[in-house]
This record gives sequence, structure tokens and C-alpha cells, in this order.
Amino acid sequence: SAFCIVTALLLFFILGIQEENTNANVGTTICQSNICYETAYRILENMDPKVSPCEDFYKFACGRFIKNSVIPNDQDTAGPTETLRKTVDTQLRAVLEEPLTPKSPKFEQDLKNLYRLCMDEKRINARGIYPLLQLLEKAGGWPVVKDNHERDWSSWSLLETEISLERIIHSGGILFQLGVSKDFKDSNTIGIYIDQPSLGLESELLVKGLSDTSVAAYYEFMVDIAVVFGANRKHAANAMADCLSFEMDIARIMSTQEERRDIDRFYKNKFTIEQLIAIIPWIKWKRLLDGIMPESIQEFTNEILVIELDYLVKLGTLLNNYTKEVIANYMMWRAVNRLVNALSADVEEQKFKFETVIWGITERKHRWEHCLYMVSPRLNLALGYLYVKKYFNHETKDNALIIAHIVQLQMKKAIQELKWMDQSTKNYAQQKAATIVRSIGYPEELASLEELNRFYATMKINRDHFLEAIIDVNSFNNLYSWEKLVKPVIKHDWRDSVDVFSVNAYYDHQGNSIEFPGAVLQPPFFHAELPWYINFGGLGSVIGHEITHGFDDQGSQFNHLGNLESWWDNKSLEMFNHQKQCIIDQYNAFNDTTQTMMKVNGVVSQGENIADNGGLKLAWMAYQKILAGLPHHEPKLPGLENFSPAQLFLLSMANIWCSKTRTETLKLNIVTGTHPPDEFRVKGMIMNFDEFGKIFQCDPGTPMNPTKKCHIW
Repeated sequence: SAFCIVTALLLFFILGIQEENTNANVGTTICQSNICYETAYRILENMDPKVSPCEDFYKFACGRFIKNSVIPNDQDTAGPTETLRKTVDTQLRAVLEEPLTPKSPKFEQDLKNLYRLCMDEKRINARGIYPLLQLLEKAGGWPVVKDNHERDWSSWSLLETEISLERIIHSGGILFQLGVSKDFKDSNTIGIYIDQPSLGLESELLVKGLSDTSVAAYYEFMVDIAVVFGANRKHAANAMADCLSFEMDIARIMSTQEERRDIDRFYKNKFTIEQLIAIIPWIKWKRLLDGIMPESIQEFTNEILVIELDYLVKLGTLLNNYTKEVIANYMMWRAVNRLVNALSADVEEQKFKFETVIWGITERKHRWEHCLYMVSPRLNLALGYLYVKKYFNHETKDNALIIAHIVQLQMKKAIQELKWMDQSTKNYAQQKAATIVRSIGYPEELASLEELNRFYATMKINRDHFLEAIIDVNSFNNLYSWEKLVKPVIKHDWRDSVDVFSVNAYYDHQGNSIEFPGAVLQPPFFHAELPWYINFGGLGSVIGHEITHGFDDQGSQFNHLGNLESWWDNKSLEMFNHQKQCIIDQYNAFNDTTQTMMKVNGVVSQGENIADNGGLKLAWMAYQKILAGLPHHEPKLPGLENFSPAQLFLLSMANIWCSKTRTETLKLNIVTGTHPPDEFRVKGMIMNFDEFGKIFQCDPGTPMNPTKKCHIW
């Protein structure tokens, strides 16, 4: 009840949350709304007042949360963002389980039928692995299974297997990615690209070999799945060991994340099909394209972008080191692995054993959650339409647009104030900042029944069996992607927007646009009834983060039109790289001494760190701008009267990142992720924020107010 919350707040306040603050406004009103009580309660519950904000701001803001939170057995992390994601998932479940009506459009029927098929575990288990096994046989067969290894594999064709897997189950490419995207140097054209593949386990882990716990678990997973599919365990152990050896060798010839930070290197190799055949002769490229491209597309004659040419050259050599049977085993394994979540319980159980080691989770998610995660990314527009219709608050969108507009305006001002950039480069940067397109909430077309009916008009889905239905949806989405080659390019296509129910935000280099889905426009990020200092600290800093991505180490390589083009003066670029190195070195020094005993990778995470620091500064500037126009002081939060609005602005920012993560997940994220752990995200921002010392009365030289700060934007 409200009375209990107020009592808890007051008790907590009396027990010692008293912060010296000469800037607190005496006599300011107290916000009495439910959302203000809830927000104040969350901030107070998360905070550890025994920790000095000058010594460790993250523990000051989040210490009690870390100490008292229990990570649910089926999750790898606990935190406000995960809580919001759970809320959204529950809303999506309600949408999916709402009964159909005579007026339900066909796409809604297909969506809910796909979910229903997934929920029918009895039917899925009764069919077992047989349906997929049949499809694998059509694609040439999986050598490790039953008597297949006794076949003569000398006539086996890598090329025809790649084509068959793409045609039959839409595998997405096994040995390399081959797909469709906007041209890096002309975002108004669409072309084909070839890139290194995704693997069954992150390449950063695979290169460590079988002595690594994750790699050992992955190998066991491979063997167990082969056995479920009918292989003899002893033979499977040997065959999948060879298979893993091949995959580890693939990982070793792939470019690292550090190397792939340089976007410009992606564009150095564009070839006609004839040139590609001459340079990479080990595969018949014309036959491959003819085999996998839909019939609706005529012969493709434009140049193809080869993002990782060295990888393809080395792969040709690597293939000569392994037998056809090993390569066939690997390709079929990867195809199976991409569909295990659509199969029976005996297969899913092996996947869960593997995930327990990788993520540290000890309990499987509810079936409805599993089915939601299977359905939502595949029929995202259909689900988004129903989600908007049922849950979206249009007033929320209007208020969020105000914040986004003001934050974006500050980027132009921040650029002008830079001392290290010449005026000509500033002009280009300001032009880019001014032309960033804002997409907040959801695209208007998503609410149009007519648009949705048009998009899904040709989709046909199996209505009786889940695996076949999933493959049908994959086929529909695959066709949509390929047909972009022959259709007019839409610069900001609503059909490619971030899912409205995604608890995430995004900057698109080639669209020079930021996207904030409707699901993000909720606490802890934002609420229309909260004071500006909370909303700018939360949503404002995240909007600033996404805007700054347009000017990080990768975004800075694209112009205002979203094309890969240098707009930098040489001296300014040299200074940018110098400032960037400061950020890299600073984050390289961050060391997790409580869980993983690992250091942050400052090179891989530099884009996120530049965006974090720039985002906080922009949000602060925007808040100061709106504060200057307010006719009176904003109301305080109950129980937090002794905190100034500026202090609560920073606490609001930090509260987004209060989290408790399993050690296994944290290790994986440090090794493979582009974000540093949340603790260091907050500390890095605070340590580089010039106003922090004044706001919390921290002397220069204290841990959170170092004399050396890293600034770019």
C-alpha cells in the first residue's frame, strides 16, 4: 500500500540517507503521484548510503540492489531493465493468448497459430526429431547419424549442400554469410555482401580450445545432439571431435572484433561475379547465387561486396585439410543447431545443459516464454501491430519526442564548443547532428491494418506442425530480404525498424537515425509524470548515447547521408584518435576484482564507451536547457528531499544500470560483448563528467573525480 511505501521511505531516510547539499531548494513541493513514490522507493532501495559517492558511485547508487537481489533461476541477470523486459513479455503473452475473433486479420491468425503450435508440446514430442531428420536427408544427409558414416562421401558436394540447406531450411549460410544490405558508400542502393559466418559458439571462445569450459560444454552438446538424432555415442564422440576441430580452425582464420572496428576496411573489396570466381575459385559463385536466390529475382549482375576477403582465401586452404565427411558433418550440425529450439523436449534438454554452463542459469524458462522468443523475432510486425493497439500510450510518445528533440539540439552546441576540432569539420559534424532522424515509439505504418495486410499478403504457413511452420516463416522473411534487390530503396523503411516491443534502442549508421521502441518509454527510463531530472537522467542519457553513436569510432566514418565517407580534416582526425585513445586506455584499466578477475577490453567496447560519455553530457546539457525555461522548481521525490535535482539526475542515470549478473554470463560478456559490465559503464561516465565533483562535493583526485578526464564530445 502507499502508506507502507511511505513508511519504508521515511524509515530509510531517518536511518541515514542524509547528503550534504547546498543546492537543495528549501520549500519545494513533493511529488505525490504513484509513479513518484515508486521511483523514489526504487532509488532508495537500490542505494547504499554507507558508500561515499566520491569513492564508488556505482556502489553508492546500486550497492543495496547488488547485495539484496536474487537472480531468478531462469535468468542470467537481475536489474531494472530485465524487470521491464519481463513486464513487456507478459504483455506480449496476453496479446498472443487473446482469442481470435471473426474480424481477426489473417496475419493475426497466423501469428497466434504459430504460438499455439509451439505451445503444443505433446504433438512436438510425439514427432520427435524425425521431421528435421527427413529434411537433412533431402539436403544430402548427416554423416554421423546411423549408417550414414558408412556411405561413400567422395562425391559429396559442398556447393550443392549449401544450396540445399538454404532452399530446404533457410539456414542463412554455414561457411560464410551471404545476404542483402544497403551499400556502405551509397545508402540509396542495395547489394549482395559476403562476410565471415556466425559460429555455434563465439569465435573468441573457440580459439581457446577444449581446455576452456565453454568449449568443452559445446563439444558435449554436439555429441549429445548427434546421439539424439540416432548416432552411436562412441562414433559421435570421434566424429564431432573432428567437427569441432574444423570449427575451431574456422574461428582462427576469422577477423577479430578489434580488427572489425574499422568499418572502412569492409569496403575495400567489391567484385563482379567473374572477378570473384577468379579470386576465390574453390566455389562456383554463379551456381551458388542461382541456387539460393528466389525465382522472382533475375540474374544478378552488379558487384558483390566481399567484407572479409582474407577469410574466404584462407577458408579455401582450410577446406583442403579436412575430409568431405568432416565438412558435411559440420554443415549439418550447424543447420540442426539453428533449429533445435523448434524440436522435441529431448533435444531442448541438451540445449539447456549447454546453456547452464555458458550462462549459469539453473532453470528452464516457462514454455510460453520459449514460444514468445520463437515467434516474436519472426513475425515481429504482426506482433508489434497488436502490441501497439493494446498497450501503447500516445501521450508517452509526445513527451519522449520533446526530450529527444532537445537532446539532439545539444549535439550541435557540443560540437561547436570543441577545442580540438577545426571549424570546417565542425560544420560537417553539425550537419550530421542536425539531420539525424528520430523514430520514437513506433512507425505510423505499424498501426495500419492495411499496411500489415499488404506486407503479409503472400505468407503461407503450415497450420499443423511447428517445425515446418517456423521454416515457412523463415522462408517468407528470407524472400522479403532478397527482393530488396529488385525493389525501390526506401531510406527509412518501417518494415526494417526495431521491434516496438524491444527493450533496447538503436542508432543506424546508414540511415543516420535513432530508434526508440515503445517498450523503452517506461520506467526506469521514462514516465510522463516524473520530473524532468529523472527523465533526462534516464531516457535522456540513452537518447544522447544513441546520438553519440553517430560520432563514435565507427559512426564517425559515415556522413550525414549515411554513406561511408571521410568528412574529417586530417588534423582533427588525428586529435579525435588521440581523444579516443584516452577512452580506450581508461577502460582497459577497469578490472573486475569481485567476480571474474578480468579486465575490460577498451578497444572492442570503445564505441559504447564513447556513446555513454557523450550521451550523459548531452542529457545534462538538455536538462539545463529545459531547466532554464521552467517557471518554478520541480517537485522533489518523497524521501529524497535532501538530494538536489542534479544529484537525482545522476542517480536516475545510474539506476538504469543497477544489475546483478551471474559470473558465467559476466565472463562471456567481457570476452565477447561490446559493452563493458554495467559497473564500469556508470563509473566511466561519472569519472569523465566534469560537473560531478561539484554536484556531489567530491574533491579533485578522489576515485570518482580524477584530475585526468577523457573527453571527446
